[in-house]
Amino acid sequence: MKTKVQLRIDEAVALFNKIKNRRKITLLVLVAACAMVISACSNSFTPLNEIPTTTESEEEPSEVKTYEDLSEAALNKVSPEDLEQLLNSEEPELILQLSYEAIPGPAPSEPEERTLWIEEKANYYNQVKEDFFASVQTMVVTILHQYSYLPMLHLQLASPSDLVELLNNDRVERVYAIEYLEMTLSQSLPLINQPQIVDHGFSGVGTTVAVLDTGVDYTHPDFGSCVTAGPGCRVIFAQDFAPDDGQLDDLGHGSNVAGIVAGTAPGTKIASLDVFTESPVGYWGASNGDITDAIDWVIANQVQLNIVAMNFSLGGGYYTQICPLSWANTPFAEARSMGVVPVAASGNDGFTNGIISPACAPGAVSVGSVYDDDLGPVSYQVGCSDPTTAADQVPCYSNSSSFLTLLAPGTRITAAGSTKSGTSMAAPHVAGAIAILRAPNANPHATLDETVDYLVQTGVPILDSRNGLVKPRIDLTAAVSLMISEANDLSLGSSHSCYILEKDMVKCWGYNSNGQLGLGDTEDRGDDPNEMGFNLTGSGFGFTFYDLVQKVALGASHSCVLSHEGKVKCWGRNTEGQLGLGYNDFLGDDPNEMGFNLPEVDLGFASNDPVKSIVAGASYTCALSAQGRVKCWGRNDYGQLGLGDTEARGDDPNEMGTNLPELDIGFAFNDPIRRIFAAGFHACALSQQGKVKCWGVNWNGRLGLEDTENRGDNPNEMGGFLPELQLF
Repeated sequence: MKTKVQLRIDEAVALFNKIKNRRKITLLVLVAACAMVISACSNSFTPLNEIPTTTESEEEPSEVKTYEDLSEAALNKVSPEDLEQLLNSEEPELILQLSYEAIPGPAPSEPEERTLWIEEKANYYNQVKEDFFASVQTMVVTILHQYSYLPMLHLQLASPSDLVELLNNDRVERVYAIEYLEMTLSQSLPLINQPQIVDHGFSGVGTTVAVLDTGVDYTHPDFGSCVTAGPGCRVIFAQDFAPDDGQLDDLGHGSNVAGIVAGTAPGTKIASLDVFTESPVGYWGASNGDITDAIDWVIANQVQLNIVAMNFSLGGGYYTQICPLSWANTPFAEARSMGVVPVAASGNDGFTNGIISPACAPGAVSVGSVYDDDLGPVSYQVGCSDPTTAADQVPCYSNSSSFLTLLAPGTRITAAGSTKSGTSMAAPHVAGAIAILRAPNANPHATLDETVDYLVQTGVPILDSRNGLVKPRIDLTAAVSLMISEANDLSLGSSHSCYILEKDMVKCWGYNSNGQLGLGDTEDRGDDPNEMGFNLTGSGFGFTFYDLVQKVALGASHSCVLSHEGKVKCWGRNTEGQLGLGYNDFLGDDPNEMGFNLPEVDLGFASNDPVKSIVAGASYTCALSAQGRVKCWGRNDYGQLGLGDTEARGDDPNEMGTNLPELDIGFAFNDPIRRIFAAGFHACALSQQGKVKCWGVNWNGRLGLEDTENRGDNPNEMGGFLPELQLF
């Protein structure tokens, strides 16, 4: 989908200033400085035949600039190969990476906040582009892609002289020549133990995987025999990002790849993004310009479709190390900030010490191939053959390297009516696996690295006999088991225990005289027959669908939970204010006190500094924020709150929120608190550099300070006055 508009830069800036206060722009108006963000301009636009143009007779000829005019800094912005290609082109076509300040991620979990976050980024990138265009000299450009959600542009220049001017511009970070990537061509599910986890309800429902390939034939029965893509079809969206050739799938490659994703994750949806066209040199290829445009679309639509992975069964080149200067770096980083994992095939050249691009990009999960069965002798067009084959053997065609991430089945894979071989077929097994692991009923709040680690840590180790490297072949049952064990949390109090189940649910058992089990009564559980298992009722907390319980902390007779977005709720005994609600009423011991009726604890941390951990002592609770701040409330007769007195907090009005003081523990500014711990009447903090400080009661020397004096119950005992433990 390319629309060309040719303007001089100064004219484009003038046009932008004329319409910048309106709200929307159509894809037709891809003028240089015009905001590049869908929310920036109006649907009203100047018709192309009314836009002023320039002719050679209207202006002074500009000075022709050559290679010798490039500064040393400019030469570092482009690879020698790309520079040669661009300088030898009459009208250089390139991807421009602009300098920008990264906006911290990841994106918020709540859809509305997530949408606002990505639009704020888009508006910022719009400003970056506006500032860039205002900084360059008079130049004629053709804008091929706007990349609204990336700090990048796909441009065609009028001459190589303009390239020199761009490279010398301080606002330009990197320039990439256009390259065309090829398809990586060359009954797998039982090998990766997929049927078992699907039988247990893990199928990727509620997710979408974007397949950047040759298109998808959604009329095929594997995708629902659909008349058109949409909500009623497995293919929820389909669009050509390369020039539209009028075909649903140019070569059948994309349908096979999408069929593997759909087979691995039967509940996920497919977004078909056709990036292939016949390249200028005659073969079918996908330009990095069109691929980047498709990634831009993924970022824009991630919230609406819950896109969790992008599959790239394409690539080219030969890279023996991770590619820190790849054109894919920024697009992949931006996609990852939105919770989208880029999965890329390693290639089918038979390399044993290198892989292709974009699999070599730092943000990519690179995937090589294994056989899923004994297929007998097999020969391949790349000029290699395997005289014998067996399940989990690495085929001779599969590219490998020390930095390859995963292996998956990839030879003679049948899907969507065709059988194909190659790392193209291995990658979508991994993309489907990620959809399963990041589905709403699994662990969608895990970081992307944690999700990939589930697959890496539990993968079956496979020895590649060609190079002696051992790499993990995915095992979905093992990965889901690890995910469940880490997603759930078990906590023990003095006389009761709690366990986090799926979604917004915790089950507790044991002593319950104060309602600490959260069951609306004071009856103990687990001491009589038929009280456990399905007979044990769980407690809900009224968090949103996107904000589930991640941790539970138990005191002597009270309990607290922490949600993924940093919300805290407590129930049970409240004589000392340990529930942090500004009064002493117990909660959880009577009906209708849990769920939505259970109040949140107001801790007064900033919105960009949510609670990341909670702990509980006998009758007090502490919270650690993302930026390393600590607040404690509840009982304080031994200084366990670390506030330099013995007054309880949280039992009277106006003691919580911003009125609740932060603890001054006294670690260095560049050594923030990593974790906090609480026991009966004392607490400890661990810094990033491994230093430990403790406060509260010091009977028997439990603070480790070689005395028995309490700390934190008097002024001048915390902060720099609080000694570090000497452990070495």
